[in-house]
Amino acid sequence: MSAQTDYLSPVQMLQILKVARDQFGAREHAMFALAAMHGLRSSEIANLLVADVQHGKIDVRRAKNSLRTIQPLQTHENKLLDEPSILAAWLAERGDGNGSAFLFTSRQGESLCRRQVYRLFESIAIRAGIPHGLRNPHQCKHFLAAMLIRAGVSLAHVQQTCGHKHISSTVRYTHISQSEAAAKLTGVMQ
Repeated sequence: MSAQTDYLSPVQMLQILKVARDQFGAREHAMFALAAMHGLRSSEIANLLVADVQHGKIDVRRAKNSLRTIQPLQTHENKLLDEPSILAAWLAERGDGNGSAFLFTSRQGESLCRRQVYRLFESIAIRAGIPHGLRNPHQCKHFLAAMLIRAGVSLAHVQQTCGHKHISSTVRYTHISQSEAAAKLTGVMQ
């Protein structure tokens, strides 16, 4: 049995996206794939407009006085992570969204609130078997930052990707353990 971390592992994130797609639908799959790939908060998911995901890019108006970021939508051979096809599936199902400018709407065509996004993620995470402490959609942002750091991406690039105005905000998302830091130090000193 592996020790629980304080962020979602890639296996856990894929399980969440699989449950979202297969048991909930195209909307939930798109919401949380975008959240995982771009580090979106609940309010940022709820406030996305259809116009924010055009021409192969996503324009994120970040909350909490963070940076506005425009990032490319990522293509991926794994259909759980292929943003263009995920969004195409949702937009086809969504139709005109009862005229709403919001990307993610309720079944009645109204915009979602932050709390609805939170409850959806929590429901999906429960069905995916995710531990209690990791059932918050903000874990998507932690997941992205942790995965980027582990892939060797510089802290400055992680800061920009996550939309943090201050590097001190980014540092909180790195989740580096003492053993990981020691292993890096050993590798540098050889």
